[in-house]
Amino acid sequence: MKVRFYVHGFGSLIVAMFLADSALAQNLASPKQFGPLKKFGPPPIIAPNVALGHYVENQFSHTKRGDYFTLTDYMDNSMNPFHFSGGYFDGSAYETALFKLREEKVYTLLNIHHTNANTYKDGRGDKIPFGYDRSGASAVLGVVIDSNNELKATFVYDGITDDKQPQHDMDAVETKRYIGKLNYRLGDADLSNTLNFEVSYIDLHREADNFSIENNYRKKAPMLMLMEVDRNILTLGATHDLNFSNFHNKIGISYTHDEHLGKRSCKKAGTKASFELNGYRFPDVLVKEIGIFDDISYNFNNANKLTLGLEYDYNKAEVRKINEVVGKTPQGFAMTPGVAWGIHYDENFNGKVNRGALSAALKYDFIPFNTQSYTLEIASIERIPSNDERFVSLNPPMMQQPNQTQGSQVNQMHGKGWLSNPNLKSERRNRIKASFSLKDENYINYMESHFDNNAWQIGGFVVADFAQDFIILDRARGQKGVKNKSTNIITRNVDATLYSLNLHASYNFLEHFGAKINMYYNYGENREDNRALYQIAPLEATLNLDYNNYATFGKYSLGTALRAVANQSRGDFDINKGLGIDRKMGGFALWDMYGSVTLNDTWGLHFGVNNVLDKKYSEFISGSHVESVAPTQVINAPGRNFYLSLHGSF
Repeated sequence: MKVRFYVHGFGSLIVAMFLADSALAQNLASPKQFGPLKKFGPPPIIAPNVALGHYVENQFSHTKRGDYFTLTDYMDNSMNPFHFSGGYFDGSAYETALFKLREEKVYTLLNIHHTNANTYKDGRGDKIPFGYDRSGASAVLGVVIDSNNELKATFVYDGITDDKQPQHDMDAVETKRYIGKLNYRLGDADLSNTLNFEVSYIDLHREADNFSIENNYRKKAPMLMLMEVDRNILTLGATHDLNFSNFHNKIGISYTHDEHLGKRSCKKAGTKASFELNGYRFPDVLVKEIGIFDDISYNFNNANKLTLGLEYDYNKAEVRKINEVVGKTPQGFAMTPGVAWGIHYDENFNGKVNRGALSAALKYDFIPFNTQSYTLEIASIERIPSNDERFVSLNPPMMQQPNQTQGSQVNQMHGKGWLSNPNLKSERRNRIKASFSLKDENYINYMESHFDNNAWQIGGFVVADFAQDFIILDRARGQKGVKNKSTNIITRNVDATLYSLNLHASYNFLEHFGAKINMYYNYGENREDNRALYQIAPLEATLNLDYNNYATFGKYSLGTALRAVANQSRGDFDINKGLGIDRKMGGFALWDMYGSVTLNDTWGLHFGVNNVLDKKYSEFISGSHVESVAPTQVINAPGRNFYLSLHGSF
């Protein structure tokens, strides 16, 4: 008999509480669905809905092993109040505990977790100096005052130390994130006539340097560099949902107050001198943004639905340390963020910039039967550039060079600066997206069918995106609007074309077996320069085969997975023509084996062997966490490795 899986109501509640973006921003025309082409920064928050099954994060491995079938997911999602899991992952360890309770008027959730990630061996047997130590906690308390009033408070803490970056000149030695939210619902819980209010606050602190952590991938630096970044974001928002006739209307408004300061300091190695400020990552940036959106949908009948989404955002930004002196230019002039930007761009910048952005989207849903669904979406989304894309002002560090006549002279290090363009235009994404899902009437989920019948499901999407003023990182080579040829990192607007394709299929058969395949293809072209966009993932496919059954002691499952990734022949490989972030690496294929055992739905084991054939390979998409726009090394992913985790539910 096939083992059944159900997502319980409280599990769904947890998912809703920890969506990546606020519920206030879940509108059809939201620019928040897009971001920079290459994202940097700390890893995602470990939310309670994934904490129990979390797989130790390794930024140099992109295999989605958390999606593999395991019986311990059933225990983790059960309504039991007490849960824990802990495991060993090839030299790394992870532990977490979760308490959840839902009563008629009150619900609560408490979670703590700890990760200790350590050095691993690649497929060649070389040790990779990777690792970090991470601790986190989250708490939710909700009170249902009555049918029309509900109050919920959320707190999240995430701390990461000694995040080693073997592909970069600096390591993220400390990251601390504090997130607080307060939500209030006034009106019907089914959103037929409901007001929702939210206030959230995010406090982020990061430090990175090139001296705290021993790294055999790079030589000891003659200059010690320290980067400190602080960011505080306050968001206020409200939405109103209303049903009338066959219409549903959702309107929302939000205000964001964002303060962002990033300082770079340095001193000569081997001295007792204090660190001196010599550059700004973010020169005390203050951003105030107001957004308003409206989604209105009309149900023609049970099978046809049309939704129109509109959003307007107004963004006011001010650089409060634009005239702060951080050094001298090679010509002897005082170096400030304003001077650094002036050296690189033709346009003047007085420290203040205002931007407005209007977005629209139209979506058609066609659901002729409960086993079929089709959607078509046409959108024109305007995205205001982020702080990283506009306000980075890292003038190149200074270095001493001997000079026979003067004894020594100070020069800026060629190609070592990062100067975003504060006058960037907003990015407009004109896109068409079509998606579909078909399934057999007996299909419920992967490895779950009605009456244990054979059942199938297929789905996918295709996206065509024709972007105007698409924002990219590049090198200063005297392009239009750029008067510098230093090869320092800059940001530019270009026209670009992007395509994405996904196909997936699942098949449950012979009562105990399941097979599924998931395939992705991406394409990106910089039409302005007639070259490939950087960091576009190559064609890849993952195939899983799973088996589960009952036994005298409980339940067990066994599975295997094959992930095949093609060679990416199109990329931004040449620093003389583009950013130069991509590296030429061949395709690869990985074979994983895994399994799970549960005893009376109380105890469970999840185990496996990754990269069974000990394949030496590297991912095309480079590691993140620190802004490694020019990776110094190609870092191989882990070779053959074993893992075992214990799960409990009471």
